[in-house]
Amino acid sequence: MCAATAVEMRMLVRLAAPAVLVYMINYLMSMSTQIFSGHLGTLELAAASLGNTGIQVFAYGLMLGMGSAVETLCGQAYGANKFDMLGIYMQRSTVLLMATGIPLAVLYAFSRPILILLGESPEIASAAAIFVYGLIPQIFAYASNFPIQKFMQAQSIMAPSAYISTATLAVHLVLSYLVVYKFGLGLLGASLMLSVSWWIIVIGQFIYIVTSSRCRLTWTGFSVQAFSGLPEFFKLSLASAIMLCLETWYFQILVLIAGLLKDPEMALASLSVCMTISGWVFMISVGFNAAASVRVSNELGAGNPKSAAFSVVVVTVLSFILAAIISIVILFFRDYISYIYTGGDDVAAAVSKLTPLLALTLILNGIQPVLSGVAVGCGWQAFVAYVNVGCYYVVGIPLGCLLGFYFDLGAAWVTQNAGHMERYDRRHLYADRDPGVGYREDRLEQRGGRSKEKIEQVGRQQDASISRPRMKRWILYMINRNVVRSQVDLPKMCKVHLFIVQFTIEIPYFRSAIPASQARDGPPRPAGLHRRRAQRHHGPRPPDEPPWKTATRRVDGERNATTAAAARSNGGPIQVTFWIARPPRVSHLAVHCAGLAPDAFPELPLVVATDDDLALIRISVSRPQGRGHGRSDEFFVYRAGAGTGGRPPLLLMIPEPQQLYGDRKVGILSCRADDKFFIATLVSDPFTRHDRHTTRCIHLFDSETLAWSSRLVHVDWPTNKKYQYAVTNKVITIGGRHGSIGWVDLWHGILVYDVLRGCNNDVLRFIPLPSPPESDLQLQSMVYRSDLKAKGPTYFAMYSPGVRTTDVSGDWQADTWRMKDPWVKWQQGRHLKASKIMVDHTTHSSLLPDEPDDQDAEEKPVLTRLRVCNPVVSRHDDDVVYILTKPMHQDHKTCVIAVDVRTKALRGVEEFDGGRTTQRSTHCIPTYTQTDIFRRMGTEVEEEEEVEQWIGHAFYK
Repeated sequence: MCAATAVEMRMLVRLAAPAVLVYMINYLMSMSTQIFSGHLGTLELAAASLGNTGIQVFAYGLMLGMGSAVETLCGQAYGANKFDMLGIYMQRSTVLLMATGIPLAVLYAFSRPILILLGESPEIASAAAIFVYGLIPQIFAYASNFPIQKFMQAQSIMAPSAYISTATLAVHLVLSYLVVYKFGLGLLGASLMLSVSWWIIVIGQFIYIVTSSRCRLTWTGFSVQAFSGLPEFFKLSLASAIMLCLETWYFQILVLIAGLLKDPEMALASLSVCMTISGWVFMISVGFNAAASVRVSNELGAGNPKSAAFSVVVVTVLSFILAAIISIVILFFRDYISYIYTGGDDVAAAVSKLTPLLALTLILNGIQPVLSGVAVGCGWQAFVAYVNVGCYYVVGIPLGCLLGFYFDLGAAWVTQNAGHMERYDRRHLYADRDPGVGYREDRLEQRGGRSKEKIEQVGRQQDASISRPRMKRWILYMINRNVVRSQVDLPKMCKVHLFIVQFTIEIPYFRSAIPASQARDGPPRPAGLHRRRAQRHHGPRPPDEPPWKTATRRVDGERNATTAAAARSNGGPIQVTFWIARPPRVSHLAVHCAGLAPDAFPELPLVVATDDDLALIRISVSRPQGRGHGRSDEFFVYRAGAGTGGRPPLLLMIPEPQQLYGDRKVGILSCRADDKFFIATLVSDPFTRHDRHTTRCIHLFDSETLAWSSRLVHVDWPTNKKYQYAVTNKVITIGGRHGSIGWVDLWHGILVYDVLRGCNNDVLRFIPLPSPPESDLQLQSMVYRSDLKAKGPTYFAMYSPGVRTTDVSGDWQADTWRMKDPWVKWQQGRHLKASKIMVDHTTHSSLLPDEPDDQDAEEKPVLTRLRVCNPVVSRHDDDVVYILTKPMHQDHKTCVIAVDVRTKALRGVEEFDGGRTTQRSTHCIPTYTQTDIFRRMGTEVEEEEEVEQWIGHAFYK
C-alpha cells in the first residue's frame, strides 16, 4: 500500500508542479502589470486594480470555466484511446469560446458607463476604461489558451506550458517596462502588453502541439467536426463556467459586504491582505485541481474507477498536508505577516485576529479545489454548480451577514469557512458514492440487476469494510440494490439516493488501491469487456446469457497438434490447446501458463469471437499477493495450423482494448488471402448523445499496424424501422468481398459494417429480423431468440406460449426463418413443438429424471417438460439444431441435444460437466461458442464428417 501511494504521489506531483507554476506565472503577469501601472500614479493604480479585479476577473472566470469542458471530455477520451477526438474537442471549445468573447468585447467597450452606473467616480471609470480597452485582445487569447491548455493537460503534458509561461513572463516584464516608461503609452500600453503576452503563450503552445511527436495522434489538423454537436457542448461548457464563476463572484461579494461594515476601511484592508495570501496559496490547490482532473478523467475513460478513486484519496491527502503546513506557518507569523503589504499597526492587529480563520480557510481550500477537479474529471459540472449556489449563497453569505451585522462580530471571513466546509462535505460524500468512482464496473456486470448474489456480495463487502449500525447498513444495502436493479441512468439514480441519506450515514473513505507496478503495467482491468446499459426494450426481451465459461478445471500437461505458444505481458510463457470432439459432444479449450496454478485464474478462458481459422481468446489472471487486488485480462488471437506438414498454429498477443464494451460486442474478421485479420467492436459514442440513435463508434484492430483505431459511423435506418436497435446480443462475421461484420439485436435486427471498404466508410446498414407469431405474443410468451447464422442466413427462436417465465419449458415451440435471397427478405421455415419430439424411455429418463415414465406405455415419451436454452443452428444442415439443457439444476450433469426440426427426431444426446447451480433456471447453464475453426485444424476428427464443433469446456493445464 505504501509503495502504491508513493507511485501515485510521484505521478500527481509530476502533473501538479508544472500546473502550479503556470497558474502562479499567470497571476504574476497580471500583478506585474498592476505594479507597473501603480508607479504611474495613484489614479492609474486604482484604475488597473479595478480593471483587473473587477472586469477582467469576470472574463477570466467565464473563459476558464467554459474551458473545463475540454478537461472532462479530452481526459476521458484520452483514457479510452479515442485520440483523434481530443483535437476535435479542443477546436469545438475554441469555437464556442471565441463566440462567447464577442459579447464580452462589447461589455469591455462599454466599461466606462457600466462602472459609473455601479457608483464609481467618473475620473476612475474613465481611467479604468482606457486600461480595459487594451484587454480586449486578451479575451480571445483566453478563448484559445484554455482549450489548448486543457488539451495538453488531458495528455499529462504539463511541463511545456510551464516553460512557455516562464519565458513569456520574462518577455512581458521587458516589454511592459519599455512600453509604459520608455514609449510613454501609460495604462493602455500596460494592458496591451498583457494581452500580447497571453497571445505569445497561445502561439507557443500551439506550435508545440503541431510539431511535437507527443501530440501526433491527438492533433490531426483542423476539422469541420468542430462545428458539430455545439449545443450539447455548450451546455457542458456553460455548467463549467457557472461552477467557477459562482466561486469567483462570491469573493467579489465578500468585498462588497466588508465595505458595508462599521469600519469599512479597516475591514477592506484586512480582508485584502487575507485574500491576497489565500490567492497565492490557492494557486497550489488549483494545480492539484488540474492534476486530480487529469488522473480521474483518464482512469474513468480507461474504465478503471477504482484507480480513479485511489488517485482522489492520494491527491486529497497530499493537498491537505501542504495546506496544513502553510497554515501552521501563517499562524506562527500571524503578528508580522501583514507588514509585507502595509505598515499600519491597526491593520496588522486586525489581520492577526483574522489569521485563525484564514488558516482554517487555507486548509479547506486545500481540499475543495481538488474535489472540484474530481468533479470536472467525472463531468459533474452541473452538480458542482448546484453545490456552489447552496453552499456559498444559501449558507455562506447569509451566515456571514448574520455574524457580521447582527452579532457585530465583523467576521465576514466566517462566510468563506462555512461555504467551504459545506462544499467539502457534499462533494466528498458524492464522489465516494457515485458509480463513476469505485462501483460503476460492478454494476455494469449485471444488466438490469438480475443477480441477487451480486447485490449481496456488494452489501457484505461494505459491511465488512466499515462497521455501521444495522439501520445504516440496511440503507446502504437498499441504495446498491435499487441502483443495480434500476433501468434508469446510474448517476442520476445515485444523486437521488445520496441526497436522501447524506446526513444519515457517515462519510466513508475510499477503500481501493493500485499495485506499485500499476504505473508500468497499467491499472487492473475488470473481468471481460464490460457492457453498457441497454436501452429499453419494447415487448418481451430475451433472458440474459451468462458469459461463456464452465466450472470445470483440469490439470493436464498433454499437448497435441493444435498447441500454440506465446509470451504473456510479463514475459511468462502461455500455451493454448484445443481438444476436439464431434457434435453433439463438446470440444475443450486448455490454457497452460508455466508457474501458475489453476487457482491463479479467477475465470476460465473465454473464446470471445471466432472466424474461419481464427479465435480471439481472453485470459483472466489474478494479481499476485501484495501487488493489489483484482485481475488483469490479456487477449490473444489463435490461428489454426494447416495440418500435418503445413503451417503450424500461431498464438499472437494483442494490445488490450481499453474501451468499455461487452464480450458479445466483439467480432473478428479473417482475411487469409492477405494474411491479416481485423477485430471490431461497436459501441454507442458517449460524446454525441444528441444523435445516439444514428451515431455509433467503431473500434478496429488491424493486425498489420498492431494498433487500435476509432471512428464514428452513422446508421442508415430504413424508414419503417428507425431506432429499433437496442442491445447487442451477439456478433456475426458475414465476410464476403467487403468483409462485413454484423452486430445482432435478436429482438430487432442487425447493424452491418463493411470493414474492408476502407477509412471512407462511415455507414452502418440495418437489416431487420423476423418477429414471433402475434398470437404467441398476445399470450405473453417468453421468447428465446438465439441463433443467427452468417453464412446462408438462418434464424431460430424458441418460446413457451402462454407461460410467463424466464425459462423456455412446457410444450415449448420453435420456428426457423431462412433467406433464399441473402439479407433481403426472411421466409418462415420449419415449426417444431416439444410434444412432437418422441424419444425412447432410456433417453427420457436421462433428460427428465424427475418426470414419471411409464415403461409399459405403447407411445414413446416426449420432451414437453424439458427446460432448454441456447439453441445453435448447425452450420452444415439448417434443419439440425443443437440445444442446451440441464436435467437437474443442482447436479453437474449438462446435456447437448441434437434435434432435427424437419423429421421431429432426436439425433443425439451428449453429456458434459456443466457445474452445479443453485437456481432452477436454465440460464445458469454455461453457454458455448460455435465455430468452424476446427475444420482448419489438421486432426483426425475432420476427415469425412460434417464436423462443426463448439468450445463448451475450458480448463487450465
